[in-house]
Amino acid sequence: KAVVTKPPTLTESLRHEVTVYIDRKKKGHKGHYEFGAALDLFLEATGDIGFRDIKPQHCRDFIAKLDAQTWGERTKINRQRMVYAFLKRIEADYDTRFSFIRNPDYKRQTPEGQKVQ
Repeated sequence: KAVVTKPPTLTESLRHEVTVYIDRKKKGHKGHYEFGAALDLFLEATGDIGFRDIKPQHCRDFIAKLDAQTWGERTKINRQRMVYAFLKRIEADYDTRFSFIRNPDYKRQTPEGQKVQ
């Protein structure tokens, strides 16, 4: 039998948390579009799930989608950091833990030298 999962409630919806987070960023941060682009890509990788259902495979899927983008390496690093900052916020708000965001295997390495303009 196929396992059927019910859609998350609004209070546990990852999509709802993304919307709330971006709305918070709009109030004092001009770069909220950057956060939106990063979190939209993360939502593509996760689908419509509850935030407590985020697993390391979702992170791997996000990294694969990030690699497929035509953005520069520094932009990809920044977008990954934005998603991880969002996940850390969820950890703090809901007393949950995503251990994979502290694992160096899931982190892009910052290139050596100066940023190429």
